[in-house]
Amino acid sequence: MSGRVDRLAARYAAWVDRRRGWVLAAGLAVAIAGGALAAQLPLRPDLSNLLPPSAKSVRDLEVLKRRARAFGSVFVVVEAADPAVRERATRWLQQHIEALADLGVEAVVYDDGPVRRYFWQHRFLFAPLEDLVEARDALRDAIRRAKLAANPLYISLEDEDDAAADRDLDDRVADLRRRLDEAEAKANAPAGFVSDDGALQLLIVRTAFASSDLGPGARLVARLSALVDQVRAEMPGVDAGVTGNIVKNLDEQRAIVRGMTQAAVITAVLCAIALVLYYRSVLPVATSLWALAIGTLATFGFARLAIGHLNLVTAFLAAIVVGNGINPGLILLARYFEELRAGARGVAALGRSIAGAAHGTLAASLAAAVAYGSLVITDFRGFRHFGVIGFVGMVACWLATFAVLPAGLAVLWRAGRVRASRAPAVGDVLARVLPRDLDRVARIGVAVAVVAAAATAHYVLSDPLQEDWSNLRPRGTETAESLAWSRKIDERFTTKFQRGLTQRFVVGLERREDVPVAVAVMRAADEGVPDDQKLLHDVRSLDDLLPDRQQDKLAVLADIRALLTDDAVAALDPDDRELVDRLRPPADLRPLGDEDVPEELAWPFIERDGTRGRLILATASLRFKTWNVRHRMEFARRFRQLPLPAGAVVGGQSFIFADMVAAMYRDGPRATVVALLGAILVVGVVVGFGRYGAVTVACAAIGVLGMIALVSAVGLEVNVIDFIALPLTIGLGVDYSVNIVARFRQQTGNDPRRALATTGGAVLLCSFTTIVGYGSLLVSASGGIRSFGLAAILGEFACVAAALALAPALLLRTRPRDGGG
Repeated sequence: MSGRVDRLAARYAAWVDRRRGWVLAAGLAVAIAGGALAAQLPLRPDLSNLLPPSAKSVRDLEVLKRRARAFGSVFVVVEAADPAVRERATRWLQQHIEALADLGVEAVVYDDGPVRRYFWQHRFLFAPLEDLVEARDALRDAIRRAKLAANPLYISLEDEDDAAADRDLDDRVADLRRRLDEAEAKANAPAGFVSDDGALQLLIVRTAFASSDLGPGARLVARLSALVDQVRAEMPGVDAGVTGNIVKNLDEQRAIVRGMTQAAVITAVLCAIALVLYYRSVLPVATSLWALAIGTLATFGFARLAIGHLNLVTAFLAAIVVGNGINPGLILLARYFEELRAGARGVAALGRSIAGAAHGTLAASLAAAVAYGSLVITDFRGFRHFGVIGFVGMVACWLATFAVLPAGLAVLWRAGRVRASRAPAVGDVLARVLPRDLDRVARIGVAVAVVAAAATAHYVLSDPLQEDWSNLRPRGTETAESLAWSRKIDERFTTKFQRGLTQRFVVGLERREDVPVAVAVMRAADEGVPDDQKLLHDVRSLDDLLPDRQQDKLAVLADIRALLTDDAVAALDPDDRELVDRLRPPADLRPLGDEDVPEELAWPFIERDGTRGRLILATASLRFKTWNVRHRMEFARRFRQLPLPAGAVVGGQSFIFADMVAAMYRDGPRATVVALLGAILVVGVVVGFGRYGAVTVACAAIGVLGMIALVSAVGLEVNVIDFIALPLTIGLGVDYSVNIVARFRQQTGNDPRRALATTGGAVLLCSFTTIVGYGSLLVSASGGIRSFGLAAILGEFACVAAALALAPALLLRTRPRDGGG
């Protein structure tokens, strides 16, 4: 088998040498095409792109997205100690923002005027039925008394009772007049959205596009920010800012772009420096990096064609693909320089290095690809994308390495630009550091594996789920200002505008007549329940904008109208006549229906096709913390137990969180098992199912257990992103151990230290570049990405230690009795 591989490698090296120009030109074409496609990859940072598409919460959300109209919101906040200055600045901003219809501004809500005016216009039907009955009875009594008082023959025999009745009537009339005055005053001079301390005022800008539409959102926010800056400059004592979902999404996108750019630059620069220092040869290193660049660009060009966008997780795959994908090139370069030092030249050196490196790197790359690919079976859209891109990246980087790097080395050799540099001392150091008693190392390794397994079991059984998932959202300098304004709103408004929005969810019904039933069920859930145990804070439907018991009210209003035609009204004193005129119901009163509610009030309940009234807006009780995943799971569980009408669909953050956690617990073990079985299969096919395959898999397994034990030791809690680190670590564990095992298998003799001396340094360099790739994630603005990077780095330490220390010991321990290889 070995001779056949050598012959194939020699023939391939000769072919590459003859067609080196064409190979390099093809690589350049792939890089240009891949780069052009990759440059068009949009970034979608919102968590909805990580969702499990088969979960009920996501299916419901998709239904609601098709039904409900898209809209976004921006809060423009004005702060000033002087109320007059604050009011003037807010009015100025309102006038200028209302002129931005071309940028998608659909409405600017300054105060509660629209709802006040609507209720005042229809005040007769919105008045409580009990108040109407009381007003009718009081009016009837007043008219009766006025008639009696006008009768010269009338003599009261019950002066005290009449006086008491008059006083009671006067009190009721005064109360009615007061309430009418207040309602009319509020309708004519509505209150702005001003904080409890009077220093903060809000404008709510509603847009015609969704908060996730980053293009129009960026244009609008840029204009709003310019207006805010103008107010600050021209009105001393005024501070102002913008926040809201649109602003947050834009800020988070900028934070992710900054983080992914930093990660890619850090990875590329540190890897290049490490390679040059290790190999002490710039041009061959540059050639290997060029091959890596081709593989990486091809990967993300494929992502543009097959997936179309990046998400919160896949945005950082460039750094990871570079850190992992460079490994085949490092091993190939190490073997090439080793052949040069041994005296081989030209095509012969190239063929021998390909033969020596292909076996181990192919197994390593395929194992890593399978580890990425295992994520495809998960129920998370974003992680499926991660798995697909990672799988393609590992394959593409291996292919680019064994096509472009040999062609480049052939060009450099013929140009006399390659020399046999001195062998790096790292391998020899590793061989000397390894204890001489390898049997003891093997026993210690087994003991460590047992301890790590126990720590793993304890960690898993302790349920290390991270409660606060707010760190999944990017945070950084880009998001600081909008978050500061959001905190001010939360702290200084009793109404909790922002918090109410983040905990709001939508219930969609199939039939309009089901809405009152659903609302009654939801409100009944909290009847008689203490505030600290309530399920819901608020439930709203279009029915809340329509009067109740309209037919009963119309009957009472007809009685009032009939009473007011009585001639005795003329006998009332002027004040009472003025009140009577205000109480006179219009003759054309009729029941109000869904279509009578103005669109500026009804818009949350209007669907894309114009259907009104089948949507309900509700808000979870404020005792449920927005980003506390256990709170959201409890809320989702309790709400899903309510007997809502058949066909009801629910869309909201809590339900998605609950399903994400359920999918994480279900899919995490599945992906890990698939990655492990896939790695065993790859190792068995490429390396063999015997001694060498067993040692490779054992080292990988011990590396994974070591990673979990280290994660437990540092107290790292698990979020939805972290669980992908486990299957990826399996691929890494195979990567390092298989290269040591493959080199041992190829050498003559039975000394594992020799394999460590020749290949150990390159394996350590591979680990370093991968650690750099994962370490670059630590600059991410997302705490979830940083957590994943840290977990992966711990896995790196465990896997490379198992490969460099335990693999040689196990190879020696499992040697045949006859001393053969």
